[in-house]
Amino acid sequence: MISVNKVQPGPAFQSGRYKVIKKLPNMICACCGQKVIDSDSAAKAWAAATKPLSTNMKKGAMDYWFEKYPQIGEIFQKFAKLYPKKSLDKIICDDTNFAELLSAATADVIKLKKFKKGTDPTQAARNILYGAQMNSRTHMRSANIVMQRFAAFKDKLHGVKKDIFEQLQIYAKKYPRKTISEIINMDDIYKFHAMKDLLQRTETREKMDYHFANIKEFVTGKRPDLAETIDNLKLKALDTYDHTRDPNQRLFQIRELYLDFLKENHLEILRWKILDELKHFPPSFTTVDSFLAYARNHGYSDGAIIASLLFPSMNSFEHIIPKSKNGGDKYSNGLVFCRECNRNRDDIPYKEFLQYHPEMIVYTQKQMDLISQYILNGNLPAEYNFYPIKTSRLLYQYSDGAINLDIKNYCKKALVLSKKRMEEKKNALDEAQYSRDKNIQKKAELEQELESVNANIDNLNKQVNSLIFDTGIEDSLQTKILNYLDDKKD
Repeated sequence: MISVNKVQPGPAFQSGRYKVIKKLPNMICACCGQKVIDSDSAAKAWAAATKPLSTNMKKGAMDYWFEKYPQIGEIFQKFAKLYPKKSLDKIICDDTNFAELLSAATADVIKLKKFKKGTDPTQAARNILYGAQMNSRTHMRSANIVMQRFAAFKDKLHGVKKDIFEQLQIYAKKYPRKTISEIINMDDIYKFHAMKDLLQRTETREKMDYHFANIKEFVTGKRPDLAETIDNLKLKALDTYDHTRDPNQRLFQIRELYLDFLKENHLEILRWKILDELKHFPPSFTTVDSFLAYARNHGYSDGAIIASLLFPSMNSFEHIIPKSKNGGDKYSNGLVFCRECNRNRDDIPYKEFLQYHPEMIVYTQKQMDLISQYILNGNLPAEYNFYPIKTSRLLYQYSDGAINLDIKNYCKKALVLSKKRMEEKKNALDEAQYSRDKNIQKKAELEQELESVNANIDNLNKQVNSLIFDTGIEDSLQTKILNYLDDKKD
């Protein structure tokens, strides 16, 4: 069943240099090759489709945060009054608003000791805000408006999720004033999909049982003593369906299960017959009907329904060397994966992962070609010029040579552009050096002239001081003479 990803950062939660690559137009997943949804574009759609924060607060969607985190609650109340018609997604698009909310969340985290020792409390605060943001999307606008806001992403949805989206579009046109959750909770719609789901599951299971029976017949026809073993193998195969989330990995493991069995019992002659039967096994039991019935039974909110469809196709940072194995967040350790492929890969070594997803080799090359073209066109900062070289080397090393990207054309073109830029820089350098040297010379001449002027000023100061002294003496003499003459008259 399609699950809801609990964490969906909005634009204010985004960080890191790799975001520049994730946001490139027409970016594809390096694993499955499908176009990914840009987080910023999705955030704008969420902001437009979600009801105002004030409305969601009245409906109790934010009660948990009011009870657990007092300072966060105060900021929510403040925002609800300041922006009565805006959703939380729209409010936190303003950096000042987000900074205020993050500060309050961090204060709550520290006060309530909601972070592990030695870790950054700000990151714990961000995680809390992720949950609040998700809950703010609980109550969305009418189905018609919501489906219009997210219609641009339909062609980027994976497999059955696109079919589910199209079914919801049909219902949105039929019941334009109802919300999505209200529609799937309608008795007639629920009964219709629940019944179809039951029939489909029964039909699928009967089909699988038919192919399991054929496999048993092939095996027991050669080795009757293996009847019980082949029955146990069937149970293991069904258990794999229950405990393996990656459909490709699931089918691969079931295939390997039977191939190992044939090898152990010297029945390789049946290989192609059994492989032909296994081709009929479904990669997943999820259908439009199973999803809608499941969503109703588990009380999915409007936001949870859309999130279940949208999140698997969102872009994400795929760590080539996983964080669990000391892989860093630097951009040379990353590819763009959709979230579903990123989750499926987890920390599985590429050599093993490629057995389930051999197409990754082709799509990783396509993604690298796409990024390389943007670099060559000057659409990425200069620091990314080294990305194809560093990343291709890391992929080759970490996949034990299984992923060997061809970046020769990029290197040749980058070398030509680099030489051209170098020539331009050299010419600019020569001009700058000439201008600098000319100004240094001018400065030296001016300094020499200034020294001469200063010397003249010093000489003139001495002359002025001497003349002032001499005029003082003469003035004193004249005063004394005049006084003497005045005395003689008397």
